[in-house]
Amino acid sequence: MLEEQKSKSQAPKTPFWKRKWVWVIAGLFILGAIGRALPQTDAGASDGSSDSSSSGNVIGDAVKSGKLTYTVNSINCGISTEGISTALGQFCEVDMSVENTGKKELTLYAEDEHLYDAKGRKYTADSGTMISIDNPLGIAQAIGAGETAEGIILYDIPADATPDYLRVYNSQNLLAVTHKISLK
Repeated sequence: MLEEQKSKSQAPKTPFWKRKWVWVIAGLFILGAIGRALPQTDAGASDGSSDSSSSGNVIGDAVKSGKLTYTVNSINCGISTEGISTALGQFCEVDMSVENTGKKELTLYAEDEHLYDAKGRKYTADSGTMISIDNPLGIAQAIGAGETAEGIILYDIPADATPDYLRVYNSQNLLAVTHKISLK
């Protein structure tokens, strides 16, 4: 009887890499990496968020993404210099207000908000130039619960480009919805 218990306890264990759950997790990681590596087009966000792309959001509308509410107040393009920087094409200033409707401090990252032109090309905020100008919004702005931050997000786009829309997304909330705000 003692030998029978020993033989049961000494039964060979399956190595962890041969277990199904390890391969399921590995497969999910690989699929996620492939999804993030694919180029993002205007057709949808590859950031895993839902997209409210059929929206009629325009300048002046309050648009909620997670616990942040975005309002684009105006856009001003055709600027050749900002602070100490000269545009490669033209600078576009997107003047906006962002309200934190949550119960804890959140950070707005300017590089999460993308500008798209009429040809569907995507532009990220020019953080290098944003650092050099007097701008209360900044490139990473902490916004307290119930508070609103106001300022500009700056984009350097080709001189012949026409801004079409801004895609806003609260990257701190995986369930947040991505929204388009028309800049026309």
